[in-house]
Amino acid sequence: MFAASAERVRLALEQEELELYYQPQIDVRTGRIVGMEALLRWRHPEAGMIGPAEFLAATESTDLIVEIGEWAVRTACQQNRTWMDGGYRIPVAVNVSAHQLENSDIVSAVRKALDESGLPPEHLEIEITENVAIHDFPAVIETMERLKGLGVRLAMDDFGTEYASLKYIQSLPVDTVKIDKCFVDGIEGSLKSRIVLNHIIRLSAGLGLEIVAEGVETKQQAQFLSAEGCRVMQGFYFYRPMPACEVRKIVRINEKSRCGDAR
Repeated sequence: MFAASAERVRLALEQEELELYYQPQIDVRTGRIVGMEALLRWRHPEAGMIGPAEFLAATESTDLIVEIGEWAVRTACQQNRTWMDGGYRIPVAVNVSAHQLENSDIVSAVRKALDESGLPPEHLEIEITENVAIHDFPAVIETMERLKGLGVRLAMDDFGTEYASLKYIQSLPVDTVKIDKCFVDGIEGSLKSRIVLNHIIRLSAGLGLEIVAEGVETKQQAQFLSAEGCRVMQGFYFYRPMPACEVRKIVRINEKSRCGDAR
């Protein structure tokens, strides 16, 4: 396992070694790419491409995680504006950390990123992990309401892993719930996972929320989720995360394929 210090991660940020990869989200009814999730990567000069699980832990209780989070929002907005100028309108979701949500003026940072890039706010979705949302409920609600006031969309990530979220979901100003991969993994071997998934999908749909299933890796998983009423999915079964330079080509191929199917 690669181990990094906060000092080395800061240097990576300063030397532009951090990148955003993008994983498409698919509407399985139409086959259309309807969104992207921005995912952090570190292109380390010796160790190669490193995922966030291997280096973000060193920054989570420091202001560095705030700087990285603001950089990610800013970069995603700028990239999405570039795609939009090229004729591709693809909403992009960006995760924010607990530290960023609780210890920074995230609303001002998001507003600045939108203003500087010229990206319409409805094309940015901020993902908040559910254990953050219920940790300091009144304060988080206030921050989320202020973000909503900017016109951005809000998603609750990892939904279903914290039982308390079932109690609070009706009060949170979210547009989307993202079903955690642990439940998707259990589709093929766990009746309990399938029951929980059914419950989450029906609850979310009943509240008028968009539902996105993460970590879909097999045809059986996709078929089960679709049959249960989940129409938007992401995972290796569809596309792996990719650098920004590949997104336009993938979207173009996706659109041509859909046009061909229509004919």
